[in-house]
Amino acid sequence: MYLYIIDYEFIVSTTLRAFLTDLGHEVGCIHSVCDLMGCIESDPKRADVIIVDMLVFNRGGPLREVHQRYPDIALVIMADVGAFLSSDEALLCGVYAYLRKPISLRELELLLVRLGESRKRTYEETRV
Repeated sequence: MYLYIIDYEFIVSTTLRAFLTDLGHEVGCIHSVCDLMGCIESDPKRADVIIVDMLVFNRGGPLREVHQRYPDIALVIMADVGAFLSSDEALLCGVYAYLRKPISLRELELLLVRLGESRKRTYEETRV
């Protein structure tokens, strides 16, 4: 899968990139939702998952637009303990999952396995 990571913390994005690359994923680290829009528009079939920090998400009217224009891209939110995300906003933006920081790399790995299996089933069902 191809994943985009958007996080203001350099150590978080580089650690996740290394981990996910080792698992066989392609990963792009970007710093803003505006950068994300440019990346997706240049190759919309490439993006499978966006992993975004809650601070970026809260500034993310464009994330709603991403979901409206590209509903097959899964959105995963990372948040510090105590951060709040309304269920209405999550639904409007197509949030697939919510991970607490510090992120368990094992939990992230399992999440991506489940997502991959779900996408495979959906693909197979649409081919029949």
